[in-house]
Amino acid sequence: MKNLFIHLFLLAFPIGSFAQSLNTTVLSNWNPGGLTYNEVWGMLDNTGQEIAIIGSLSKVHFINIANPASPVLIAEFTPGATSTWRDFKTYGNYVYGVADTGAEGLLIFSVVTDNKVTTVTLVNQITTFFNRAHNIFIDEALGRLYVAGSDTQSNGIITLNIAANPGTPTQLGSANLGTAGGPAGPGQAYVHDIHVVNNIAYCSHVWNASLFIYNFASASSPVAIGSVVNYPGAGLNHSSWLDGLGNWLVFADETNGSPLKILDVTPPSFNMNVPSNQTFKSDLLGIGTSIAHNPFIMGNYCFVSYYHDGVQIFDISEPTNVVKVAYLDTAPGNADYSGYEGCWGVYPFLPSGNVIASDIHNGLFVFQYSPILPVELASFTATLEKEKVLLNWKTKSESNSDRFEIERSEDGKYFEKIGAQKGAGTTLLSSEYHFADEHPANGNNYYRLKQIDFDGSFEYSSVVQVKWSKNAGFILQPTLIQKNKPFQIHWTEKAPARFSVEIAGLGGQLIYKSALFDSGEKSSEINPGYLDPGIYFVKIQYGTQTQVEKIMITP
Repeated sequence: MKNLFIHLFLLAFPIGSFAQSLNTTVLSNWNPGGLTYNEVWGMLDNTGQEIAIIGSLSKVHFINIANPASPVLIAEFTPGATSTWRDFKTYGNYVYGVADTGAEGLLIFSVVTDNKVTTVTLVNQITTFFNRAHNIFIDEALGRLYVAGSDTQSNGIITLNIAANPGTPTQLGSANLGTAGGPAGPGQAYVHDIHVVNNIAYCSHVWNASLFIYNFASASSPVAIGSVVNYPGAGLNHSSWLDGLGNWLVFADETNGSPLKILDVTPPSFNMNVPSNQTFKSDLLGIGTSIAHNPFIMGNYCFVSYYHDGVQIFDISEPTNVVKVAYLDTAPGNADYSGYEGCWGVYPFLPSGNVIASDIHNGLFVFQYSPILPVELASFTATLEKEKVLLNWKTKSESNSDRFEIERSEDGKYFEKIGAQKGAGTTLLSSEYHFADEHPANGNNYYRLKQIDFDGSFEYSSVVQVKWSKNAGFILQPTLIQKNKPFQIHWTEKAPARFSVEIAGLGGQLIYKSALFDSGEKSSEINPGYLDPGIYFVKIQYGTQTQVEKIMITP
C-alpha cells in the first residue's frame, strides 16, 4: 500500500487523437503508461468531490476528477495479486474490490476528505469468505453485497451484510444456485456477473447461455423465479442492468457478433422471450463481429463498454426502435474484432453528467456526452390537483419542433397518447407548456413527452410519476424520486387532524420520522435527506391507523 502521493500525470495522447466519436467530448485521459487496465467505477467523497476508481493488473488507483480536465492520482494500492479481472462497487464512502486471480479476498477502502485533503485507507482485507471472485454487486437499499464467481462458492453466490458495519461484513448466506431451481450440472450454475435490486438478482450463467432471476430474500436459500434461455445471438451470457422503473433488463453476451438484448421482466417468469426487434449492437468496422462487454442504463440511455468499439450510447426509450446517439472509440487504431482489446468498463452515474471509462491499454477517460437534440428541455413535472394531474414543461430552445405528444402509462412500460401540444418551431427563447390529465388512472400514472420534429423524427423525455386514488386520505407525489430530492405529501378531506410520517427500508429499519403534521395545511414537503437508490415504505400514522405507500429513489 502506498500513502497519499499526489501526482498529476500528463496525457499519454493528445486529446484530439481520439477523433472517432459522435456527440462526445474527451475532457481528459489519465494514463501514466506501462499499465494494463480493467474495471472502472465512480463515487462521491464526503464533500461531494467526484472520484474514479480504476484497476490495473496489480494495483487499485484512486483518481480525483473534481476538475475533469486535470485528473489527480490521490492514492494507489498493491494488494498482492496480479489479475486481469478486477471489480469494484461502492457503499457510502466505502469502496469494495475483488480480483479473479490470486488470494486478495475482499478489499475494503474508505475515502474521506478533510480540510481539502483526501485520504484513501485500506480498512480491511478479508479472506474469510473467499480468496478470489470475479464480480461483486451491492444492493444499496438493503446494504447487501453479493459475490459472484468465487473460489469457495463456484456454483452460486455469497451474500454479505455490510449495512451494520461496512468495514467488517458478516455472511448472510452461501447458496449453490444449481439447487435453487436454476441451471443444474457441474459448473452450470457458475455466475459470471450479477445485478440485484431489492433482493431480486439477475444472474448471468455465462457457460450455458442463460440468465436466471432469483429471489434472495433468504440469502442461504434463494429461489429461481424466472429465466431466459433461448434468445437471439445467444453466447456467453456476461452481464446485465435493470432500468430505473424495474421493467426492462438489458443484457450482453461476451461473444463476437452477439447483439445486446432488451427483456421485459415484469413479472419474471421462466423461459421468457426476447423479440428479435428488441436487440441492438455497435459495429464501427462494419464487419458484424463486435463484442459487447458491460451495459449500464441511465434514464432513457444505455451506455455500453465495447471491446474495440469503445463506449457506445443508445437511446432505448422505445425498445423496438433503439437508436445509437453517441459514442467514443477509446482505441481507434483497431482494424478488426479479434481478441479482447479496447474499452473494459464505463460509469455514467456521476452527478456532474461526466462519464468515465477504462480502456485496457489507454487508461482512464473522462468525457462529456452532448447529444444534438432538436429541443432542449429545461424541466418536466407532474402535479396532482384534486381530481386531475397537471403536466408542465419548459424548453430552453427549440429547432424544427412540430409538436409534443403527451403519453401516459399505468405500468411504466406501455404508453398511450392522451393529448398533444403544438411546438414553437424554431426559437432560441424559452417556452412553457401546460396540459391537464382530467381522468388519471386509479393508482400509478406515468407520463412522458414525445417531441416530434417537422420531418417526423422524435425524442422522448424522461418519465415522471404521480399516484392518484379516489379513496386514499393521503397521496404521495411523486413516488419515483431522484436521489437527494424531496417529495410532496397531500391529504384530502378524509385526513385526520394530526398525523406523523415515517420512512422505512424494505427490511423494516426506520430511516426518517417527522414531527406531527396539521392537516389544515393540505400538503407538505418531505425531505428525509440522503437516501440510497432503492425502494422504501412511507408510513403515515394517525391514532391507531396507518397508511403505507411505496416510493422508489433513483440515481
